[in-house]
Amino acid sequence: MTEGKSKTIIEPSEKAEGLIFDMDGTLIDSLEINWLAIDTALRRHDIVISRQHFIDMTGRSLEEIVRILVSEAGREDDIVPVIVKEKREIANQSIDTVKPIEIVADVARRYKGRIPMSVGTGSDGHRAVSMLRSTGLLDLFDHVVSADDVVRHKPDPETFLKCAELMGVAPEKCQVFEDGDTGLEAARAAGMMTCDVREYL
Repeated sequence: MTEGKSKTIIEPSEKAEGLIFDMDGTLIDSLEINWLAIDTALRRHDIVISRQHFIDMTGRSLEEIVRILVSEAGREDDIVPVIVKEKREIANQSIDTVKPIEIVADVARRYKGRIPMSVGTGSDGHRAVSMLRSTGLLDLFDHVVSADDVVRHKPDPETFLKCAELMGVAPEKCQVFEDGDTGLEAARAAGMMTCDVREYL
């Protein structure tokens, strides 16, 4: 999977017997609504961060991201759930505007019914299902594992291992499609094959 950005079709490994997709930034182009929502929510509490700093943390759960940012700002963690709630409310207003990342979504479309597929995301379950449904992708997948379904989030491998378990596929026979270093680290820790979709975008 190293042919580079000129390749117009992503082909999974021939060894893959199950495919696992990250959602935000991999299947769905949601970076801008996520950034605007968290930036707005943080600024309401006088916390300012750079867009790049947020991007560097993608793949982690929202709660973990906010907890880190609040700590870095020297603020008490009692505002974490407030900011999380506000961010979700702001982002939810724009769910119907997001679009699939077609070159990755096309992999799921081509392999639906051929091998098991799941989504492993750091988003909460309601948001994940809503975004996948809004983009017409939900029915492509056998399972969706969200932040609500695990105790330890990426870069811990629990999310992807849960996907493999639900699909009934051994971890080493799964391939993970990811756009973030945190998620790729989680996939490798799970012993899975990886595809860094950033090479194709």
